[in-house]
Order: sequence, then C-alpha cells, then structure tokens
Amino acid sequence: MENSKYLIWNNKGGVGKTFLTYMLSVEYALIHPEEDVVVIDACPQSNVSEMILGGNGKGEDNLAKYRENDLTIAGYIKQRYERSKSSKLGNESSYFVEARRSNPNMPENLYLLLGDVDLGKS
Repeated sequence: MENSKYLIWNNKGGVGKTFLTYMLSVEYALIHPEEDVVVIDACPQSNVSEMILGGNGKGEDNLAKYRENDLTIAGYIKQRYERSKSSKLGNESSYFVEARRSNPNMPENLYLLLGDVDLGKS
C-alpha cells in the first residue's frame, strides 16, 4: 500500500495552517484507525504541537517537558548533525511522540514530531 503524504504550508500568518493541520490529522486518524498518522511540526511557534498535546496551557507544559529532553524536530536535527550529516541515526522513530500519552483525547494512531523554537534561531 502506498503511503499518503500531505503538506500544509504558507509563509503568511493567520491563514489557518494550524487549525487545518489539527483537524485533518485528528479526523484522518479517527477515520483510519489501522493507519499511523504522523504530524511533523516544522514551525518554531509549535502551535499544532501544543494543540495536539492538550491545548493552551497544558499543551505548552507538555511540549516544554519534551523540549527539555531534546525530543523535538530540532533535537533530532542537532543529534543527526553532530553524528553524521549524511546518514540516518537509526532511531528516527524514537522522536515521534504518541499524542495520546500527553492528551488522552487524541486517537491512538496519532503521532507527532514536535516543533521547536530552536528552528527559528540562526
């Protein structure tokens, strides 16, 4: 079976990227429980990560705990860059967070590669 991939991108703020990503990923996961759904949050603001992890306040706290342990997209990039710029680490899937662990309202098959403020640093 072919894996489907969807990308939501726009460089303008306020166009609904976070809401659309949240709604599409959760609804798709609910309708297709036999498939794993992975949201890759490549935004320094990490809004979709916060929403999936529990919403304002709780989601932010949950995200901070993962950031402390470098379990974010920036943590993965840093570790890969330090080890080898041209090969895989071999533990890529260990950076995928099971959304339900932090937010029991999420489907069991929804995973997240968390956003990180470090993506916005130069």
